[in-house]
Amino acid sequence: MLEGGLYEGLYFIGGISSLGKTTLAQQITDQIAEAGGDVLIFSLEMSRTELISKTVSRLTLLDIIQNNGNTRDAKTARGITTGTRYFNYSPTEKALINRAVTTYSQFAEHIFIHEGIGDIGVDAVRAEVAKHIKYTGKKPVVLIDYVQI
Repeated sequence: MLEGGLYEGLYFIGGISSLGKTTLAQQITDQIAEAGGDVLIFSLEMSRTELISKTVSRLTLLDIIQNNGNTRDAKTARGITTGTRYFNYSPTEKALINRAVTTYSQFAEHIFIHEGIGDIGVDAVRAEVAKHIKYTGKKPVVLIDYVQI
């Protein structure tokens, strides 16, 4: 469907609310970061914590699949961020979360999250990209979530 991957250019993912657009885009950007590419995320709807918890959640499931564990131990993003639930998790579930966080930390240095409540415009994005290139020498992939805001 992608004819071998994504190529240089502008891509839009559209759809009705709560369809998984952010999750799909974030999986793509996580894989770019895992491969060593830099990613700038401009999140106009979700907080940094929410975005990170989505990745950690996905990593708990991947860990379980790779190690033939019980998929019921995988954690949702809400299960990651709700501290009161953590105290009731088994040692196995806590270890799973800790491994997922460790895995995330191995590529998180390539992910730069900018939070905003509708106050990030084209000029701000352009300035941040230019600043990133100046300081790192790397052209980043840019995710704006979501453009309608």
